[in-house]
Amino acid sequence: MFEIYVVKHRRTNEVLYVGQGAKGNRARHWNFPSNWRRRGASEHPIIDVIGIVKSRKDALFFEAKLISALSPRWNKARWGTYGGLKRRNSEETRKKISLAARGRIPWNKGKHIEGHLNSPETRLKISLALRGKKRRPHTEAEKRKVSLALRGRIFTKEHRMKLSAAGRLRDYSSRIKPPRPCINCKELSKPTRHGRCSKCRTYFDYHGTERPV
Repeated sequence: MFEIYVVKHRRTNEVLYVGQGAKGNRARHWNFPSNWRRRGASEHPIIDVIGIVKSRKDALFFEAKLISALSPRWNKARWGTYGGLKRRNSEETRKKISLAARGRIPWNKGKHIEGHLNSPETRLKISLALRGKKRRPHTEAEKRKVSLALRGRIFTKEHRMKLSAAGRLRDYSSRIKPPRPCINCKELSKPTRHGRCSKCRTYFDYHGTERPV
């Protein structure tokens, strides 16, 4: 349900504003202009709900009709929200606007806009500023959101081929790595899991302590 309301002057009963909104929401939380908010409660305008309709489209239509008939001074758009949504410039008007705007320098030329690439100098500054700072770990809610977003994703054939090639290269690089000493028994082992050889790691997983050497 949507309601149409009017804001009237407390003493002269002049209609200052016409608006619409969800029932019991917009009319109760209407913000007065700053010069009226500084006045006392006795000078605040009166808000009257004059009609309730079922759809927002009907509310916008009646709002536009009331604004056109009453011409309230606080309504900046004389056609209301409904007229603003329905208003479309003709092709001739659009061509005139296009010709008038040619040759103008945009206000955001040379400025950074979110979503656009930064310059190499800016990227270097950001890199130096963030260097050495540790990011906080993801929360469980964030992990669950990422998991749901990636669930059901289907890789293309080219993507699967790239993943396969990367996996083979990773396996090959692990085979050519030299053995490293275990952090517990100091024996050379390849590969090591978390710095331990297979025996020490298996013992640690089962008992929770290091394997006696």
